[in-house]
Amino acid sequence: MNGEMIIVYFYDMKSIALLFFIFSPVLGTSQVTFQKNYLTQGVYNSTTTTQTPAILNESDSGYYLFAWNGNNTINSHWLSISRINKNGELLWNKNSDNYLGIYNFGFGGLGGAVQYPDSSFVMLWNNSYSYKSTGFVHINKNSNALWAKRYVYPFPWVDPYMNSVAATLDKGLMGWGWVSNYYNAYNCLVLMKTDSAGNIQWCKRYLPDSSYEGGGEGSWVTPTADSGFLIAFEKDDSNTFAYGGCLMKTDANGNPLWVKEYYGAIPGSNGPQVINSNIYLSWWGINGTNYAVIMKTDMQGIPILANTYTNSNADGLYDGVTLKDGSTVLSIVNKGSTSSVLKVDSVGNILWANNYDAKDSLWLTNLDLTFDGGILCYGGNTKDSFDTPLSWQLIKTDDMGRDGCERPATFTKTPTPITWKSTSCYVQNMVLTVEDTILNFHSAPMDTSTLCEVKLVTKPVAKITEQRDTLCNGHCICFTDNSLNNPTSWKWSFPGASPDSSTLQNPCNVCYASPGKYSVRLIASNIGGMDTTYDSVMVVPTPTVSICCDTIIYPGEQIQLAARGGSIYQWAPLYGLSCYGCSSPVASPTQSTVYTVTVSNGGGCITTDMVSIEVSCGEVFVPNAFSPDLAINNVLYVRCDCITSMDFSVFDRWGNKVFESQNINKGWDGTYKGQQMNTDTYIWELKATLQDGTSVKKKGNVTLVR
Repeated sequence: MNGEMIIVYFYDMKSIALLFFIFSPVLGTSQVTFQKNYLTQGVYNSTTTTQTPAILNESDSGYYLFAWNGNNTINSHWLSISRINKNGELLWNKNSDNYLGIYNFGFGGLGGAVQYPDSSFVMLWNNSYSYKSTGFVHINKNSNALWAKRYVYPFPWVDPYMNSVAATLDKGLMGWGWVSNYYNAYNCLVLMKTDSAGNIQWCKRYLPDSSYEGGGEGSWVTPTADSGFLIAFEKDDSNTFAYGGCLMKTDANGNPLWVKEYYGAIPGSNGPQVINSNIYLSWWGINGTNYAVIMKTDMQGIPILANTYTNSNADGLYDGVTLKDGSTVLSIVNKGSTSSVLKVDSVGNILWANNYDAKDSLWLTNLDLTFDGGILCYGGNTKDSFDTPLSWQLIKTDDMGRDGCERPATFTKTPTPITWKSTSCYVQNMVLTVEDTILNFHSAPMDTSTLCEVKLVTKPVAKITEQRDTLCNGHCICFTDNSLNNPTSWKWSFPGASPDSSTLQNPCNVCYASPGKYSVRLIASNIGGMDTTYDSVMVVPTPTVSICCDTIIYPGEQIQLAARGGSIYQWAPLYGLSCYGCSSPVASPTQSTVYTVTVSNGGGCITTDMVSIEVSCGEVFVPNAFSPDLAINNVLYVRCDCITSMDFSVFDRWGNKVFESQNINKGWDGTYKGQQMNTDTYIWELKATLQDGTSVKKKGNVTLVR
C-alpha cells in the first residue's frame, strides 16, 4: 500500500480500522468471536448506511453501533448510540432527544457515521417528511453532542436522503445522497461540503444525462488523494426501466472530471474504494435478486474486471472492504433469516463463504475489520415487515469468517462483461439554509442476548519438526506440525522444493532437486489468530562414485581396486579383499566376483557402484602325446588351475582301463600294473568340476612314444 491510501482514508471510519489492521500488529494472544442481539424499546430501523460500525483505538478495542431508533409514529424517533466492548457486552446505550427533525417517513433517518482520530464521530441524519432537511451531529466518545447542524433544502426540493458521509483532507465533512422535487420522483443527486464545524462551504446538485428520470440514488462518496471525490450512484430511467451504476470523479470543488455509466449488473454501485494509485473498486449490490457483482476499474473509471457471485438464496450485496493484498470481504443479505459473508481474492476467486443465522430476519448491511484480525458484521433484524420492531445483530468472526456458529455457503463465480460509456452530468449550485440544532443523548434500556457463545481461543505457537536437518539432492522429506494451542489450518511454504507449498498439517514428499540451504515457513492458525515460524533444510550433493575397473585375472593373481567421489567407503562382499573400509583395496579372489562399493559424503547421502573381477581358468587341456623315456613331458597330466574335482581315465585300444585319477596332480606314467606300455595310441576321458561350479566333460586321444 502506498502513501496515497493513507491520505485518502485517514478520517474515514472504516478506513481507520482498515489501516490499523494493515499496519499494526494483532494485539494479544487470543481472538474473540461472538454473535449478539441487541433490542431496545420501540426500535424502528437499525441502519441504512454502509459506514457504521465505528472501531475505536481504545484499550478494550470495542465498538460503537449507530442506529435510527423509534417507532412508526412521526413524533417518536431518535438517534441511538450503543457502546460495545470487544466481547460484545453492552457497556451503555443512549438515545437522542425525541426530535421531530430526525425522521424521513420510512426511508431511514440515519445516513452514516464517520470517526475522527480523537475518537469522536459525526452522525449524518435525514428528515424528509416534516422539515425537508438533513443534518450533522458531532459527538464525543462518551456520546455528548458537541454541535449539531440542520440543512434545509429550498422549495420545491423535499425528501432528502443523504446516505454517505466522509471526512475530507482538510478535516471537513462531505454529505452525499439525493433529493426529489416531490415524494419519490425526479431525483437529483446532492454533494455537500462543510468545514469541521459543519458550516457549509458549498453544495451542488447533479443531474446526469437526459435518461436520468425520476429515480436513482447516490450511495457513496470517497475522498481521493488529489482533494477530489469519487462518487457512486444508481441511474434509473423510469420510462424504459433501464438501470445502471455510475462512478463520478470530481475535483475539490465538486466539479465533475468524468462520469462513467456501467451496464451488465443492476441497479447501482455501493462503496467505491481507492485500492492503489492505479485502481478504483466499486461494489455493486442488487437487492431482490440472487446475485452480486464486484467491479474494478482503472483511475479513469474504465472496467478492468467484473465477476458475478450467485447463490439462489442471496438477496443483494450491501457492504465490503478491500484488504492490502487486494482480497475483498463482502456482506450479502439472503432471503429468509440468514445473511452471508463472502471473501474473494484480488482477481475474484472465492476464498470462503459462510452463512449466519439471525434472531428473526437479518439484513447484514455493515461490515468492518477489527484490531485482532477479525471481521465485524452489523445489521438489523425484522420479524415481519419494515414497520415491525427491529433488533440489532452484531457478528464478530475470525479472518476466515468463523465464529463457531457459521455454516459454509456456496457461491458460484461467473466473469461478467460490463459495458460502459462516458456520460454528462449537469451541475448546479444549491443554496441550503443552515440552522443550529440542540441534540442531547440520554441513557436508554437495551436487552442483550447471545446467539453464539463468546469464544476466547489462544492463537497457536507455530513449531516445525522435520524428518531430518540434512537431505540429499533428488530426495524427499516430510515435515511435522508440532504447534501449540490446537491450530486448525496450516500454510506451509517450501521455496525451491516441489511442491513449494501445502495446506496439510503434516506434508510429506517435499522434494529438493539441487544442493543448497532452503528456508521453510509455517503459518499455523486457529480462530484465535495465527503464528509464523521458520526453519531451514540443508540439501547436500549426492556423491558421484567412479570405480576402476572391470578386469580379468588368473588364479593366484591380484589387482588393486580404486573408488573415488566420497569420504566414506564400504566394500562387499568381504571375500578376497585386503580391506573393507578403504577406497582402494587389493582384490585376490580365487573365483570370479562382483564387488559393490557404497560411498558416502558424510552428510548421509550415499551412492553405489560395482566392479567385476573375472578369474579366468584358461582352457582345460590334456596333451596329445608324451614320452615316459624323456626327461620332460614324461607324465600325462590334466592341465587346469580351476579344477576342484575330477575323474580322469585312460583306455587302450581294446577298451581296457589302464589308468584312473581323481587328483589333478597325479598323472599317467605309461605303465599298467607295473608293466611299461608299448608305443601306441590311447583314449582318455575327463569329468571335472571347476571352481565356479562349471561341469566339464571331455574325451580325446594321446600317443605314448617309446
